[in-house]
Amino acid sequence: TKLRNVQVGAPATIKLMGFDPLLDGHVASIGRGVADLNESRADSGLPQVSPNFSWIRLAQRVPVRIELDRVPAGVVLAAGMTGSVEVLQAGTARHWRLTRWLQEYL
Repeated sequence: TKLRNVQVGAPATIKLMGFDPLLDGHVASIGRGVADLNESRADSGLPQVSPNFSWIRLAQRVPVRIELDRVPAGVVLAAGMTGSVEVLQAGTARHWRLTRWLQEYL
C-alpha cells in the first residue's frame, strides 16, 4: 500500500461524483487498525471497515479521515456521496494550492 506516504496534515483533493469543482481538504487522522469481521468478538474497540471488495486484504482497509477545508459554492454535501480522494505529500501544500488556483482562474 501507499499508506507510508500519507501523513496527518497532508493536503488532499476530493472529486465528488456529479460535481465538477474539486474540494480541498487535509488528512485529519490515520487509523491504527481495523477489526476483523470474521472474529466472533466485536468488543475490540477498533473501527469495523466494511469489505466493499473481497479482493482487498484486511491490512489495506485502514481508515484515513479527511477533513474538508473548502467546499465550492454550489456543491451540496450529503451523507453517502461517492468521491475520490488524492492525498499529496505534506510539504507540497503551497505549490499544490498555487497550481490549483492557476488552473481554476486562468
